[in-house]
Amino acid sequence: METIIKAVDEFVSRMKEQGYDSAFLAGAGYPGQLKECLLNYIGQAALGDEKAIKDGLSISTYLRWEGAGHDYIHARMSVRLTGNKFRVAKMSLALGNAHGKTRELDLNLNGKQVPTRAEAIAAIDSQKHRPMKKKSYRL
Repeated sequence: METIIKAVDEFVSRMKEQGYDSAFLAGAGYPGQLKECLLNYIGQAALGDEKAIKDGLSISTYLRWEGAGHDYIHARMSVRLTGNKFRVAKMSLALGNAHGKTRELDLNLNGKQVPTRAEAIAAIDSQKHRPMKKKSYRL
């Protein structure tokens, strides 16, 4: 159990370095900061109430949330415990508004580093930051 707690601490510090420091959900439950929700999920998995950690788990968070009725960016990550480290295998980003999802993007991260929060936001929200082309008309 100590190795899992050490792996959680290391994973949380890596994710905070990447800018993921908001509230999370682990396995569609256990809300809180990343360390808190992972430890709660692992505790329930040890009791048999949740699937085993070796099968992987899903964590999710909002990268941008400005309240109901505004655009939001939601991230869902598939996390696996390989060896003594947690690794993000897949990241799904969803851009949405009050009417639902408007755009989705899946990133396969096997063996790659998790993108920073700013990089993830830019990847899904790149349409807004593109400058408009000037139209020129000739007479």
